[in-house]
Amino acid sequence: MDAAPMVLEPFAEATPSLSEETLALAARGTDAMGGAVLSEGPRLRLQAGSGAPCGISAVRTGTGGPLVGAAVGVGPPEPGGPDVVWTVEVVSPAASGLPPSVVARLVADACAGACRHGATTAMLWQPVGGPPLEAIAPASFRSTERRLVELRRTLPVPEVRRSPGVPVRAFRPGSDEASWVAANNRAFAGHPEQGNWTVDQVRSREQEAWFDPQGFLVLEDGDGIGGACWTKIHPDSAPPLGEIYVIFVDPRLHGRGLGRALLDAGLTSLHDRGAHVAMLHVEADNEPALALYRSAGFAVHHVQRALRIDLASEP
Repeated sequence: MDAAPMVLEPFAEATPSLSEETLALAARGTDAMGGAVLSEGPRLRLQAGSGAPCGISAVRTGTGGPLVGAAVGVGPPEPGGPDVVWTVEVVSPAASGLPPSVVARLVADACAGACRHGATTAMLWQPVGGPPLEAIAPASFRSTERRLVELRRTLPVPEVRRSPGVPVRAFRPGSDEASWVAANNRAFAGHPEQGNWTVDQVRSREQEAWFDPQGFLVLEDGDGIGGACWTKIHPDSAPPLGEIYVIFVDPRLHGRGLGRALLDAGLTSLHDRGAHVAMLHVEADNEPALALYRSAGFAVHHVQRALRIDLASEP
């Protein structure tokens, strides 16, 4: 018997049932490939069922058949300004088995759907195990590349530097959210994702199984939160992996060596909670941050690529 043909379902709102199917597909992909095929932001949006605008282009085996691939598009929670950026990610436990032409159709449809919802730009991330970006991005409106570097180092850190005269304490859920968001967004002003946190996003992370306020370290002075090192343990990894999830120093405190002090405090916290390896992500063109992390013993593990898609130039 011939295999059922692949059927593309056009970009549509992420309904609860479609979101559930897509999350299940992503979970199977994670199990099969040893790495997440859907990043945290889109995953949390699909789980919550509300918040940022979100849509899905899907491909099934036969009409109404099982979902075998999807392209998830997620917009900003609070769009503003002339550049409205959506994230587009391909989800499939066997992305390398889907023909590149099918993946390209999913991507093009998701980008078109985002455009209809007011997006001017889409960041298309390299699918885990899938065809290269150049084979699936619409060539007519492909633009500049973005690279996100994952760095790792073993724990513990032999020498830890203490914060010079500024106390570091644990985050207080229920009272610190707004202050942390304000300081974070100042520190990451202009960053496509990290500079636009909301209090609701912080609270959603507080509901995650990995959240531990003792591993969420904040640096405080007389003017409030001036920096933070938020850490995360990945319990299912082997060896146990700890992540420097978000780290920053408020611009008003730059130049005092606080970034390294916060980093060392975070690494110590990760080791104390059982992590054997530490990891973090940083933009490939952020030379000051890369220099800091290299000085702390981090080395490149791998690089994630994305293409910035100019939706305004699509014919």
